[in-house]
Amino acid sequence: MSLHVIEEKASNMRLDQALCHTFPDHSRAYFQSLIERKAVQVNGKMLKKRERVTAGDTIEIEFLEDLPLAAKAEDIPLKILYEDPAILVVNKPVGMVVHPAPGAPNGTLVNAVLHHLGNIETCDDPLRPGIVHRLDKDTSGVIVIAKNRRVHQNIAEQFANRTVLKEYLAVTISRPQQMHMTSSIGRHPVNRQKMTLLDEGRQSETIFEIEKQKGDLFLIRARPRTGRTHQIRVHAKASGAPILGDPLYGSTAANKKYRETTQLLHSQSLTITHPVTGDPITFKTPVPARFSKYF
Repeated sequence: MSLHVIEEKASNMRLDQALCHTFPDHSRAYFQSLIERKAVQVNGKMLKKRERVTAGDTIEIEFLEDLPLAAKAEDIPLKILYEDPAILVVNKPVGMVVHPAPGAPNGTLVNAVLHHLGNIETCDDPLRPGIVHRLDKDTSGVIVIAKNRRVHQNIAEQFANRTVLKEYLAVTISRPQQMHMTSSIGRHPVNRQKMTLLDEGRQSETIFEIEKQKGDLFLIRARPRTGRTHQIRVHAKASGAPILGDPLYGSTAANKKYRETTQLLHSQSLTITHPVTGDPITFKTPVPARFSKYF
């Protein structure tokens, strides 16, 4: 992570333009990518690429590796839950990244989808064709892919308007102390891999419901009303019930005791309004085998 101060010559420039002026060895597209990947902060806050900076502003920037210009098709099996001319719905496995990113340029869900569907032009980002929403690498479950630009925009608006109903299953190491969590979530000021509760973060809301208990473990149903990064994992920890196996927000002792190295979190159900028919449609998966050994 590097710290720099905006010079007078770059004052009142767009953020991406100011970065190009300050670091002429890199392209504007590169800095737009860094901004999108949350690797740039201005005075401790995330800004959009179009926002203006002022002389004296402090820029904190992490120079991440370049990504490929576009995702490529790869012959990777998909667990298809549903498909029609407008959408593809799959059950994403644990360990699969949704789209190419630093450290994961291939082997992603996007690479597999491109092999299944062929090239699709649904958004302006060539690394995320068809992707409307995401799941963490080690979170399994339902994810919807848009097959054309109009469908992509329709479903994206549903997520933005919070009309999509999402239900997750999680195994936690204790009972949540708060069953309805509302808070602001933002990037951790020290550990950039983590999110945390921050007054200046983005508003988030999760409802927890206890399904089963077995010893000190609980099977929890989580219904996130918003879609912040790591939201359920952060809220589970904040409610006193960290998710078993979570390497970032979980209990090291419990993870070691149960020999779990990835979070037991699964997107079990997703309900959207079909972008063509206008009817509600629900996609559901069974409880994963990795949960069944506990409940």
